[in-house]
Amino acid sequence: MKLRLILKTLTKKEKEVSIKFNIAPSKHYGFINFINLALEQGNPVIISFEKISKSGDKEESKIVGTFKF
Repeated sequence: MKLRLILKTLTKKEKEVSIKFNIAPSKHYGFINFINLALEQGNPVIISFEKISKSGDKEESKIVGTFKF
């Protein structure tokens, strides 16, 4: 089985744009459990990005969003 996270949005001209991220088989159960938890509890999910430099320094991106399932 393959599992992908697909993000979609619309451009100003109403054209759909999407990006797909493969989820490794070793992460399938964890991802599915996370989605089920979010659905059951009804709490918002926060998406953010973490930049990791070659030296290992981590910095959370200023791009953050919240959504509900």
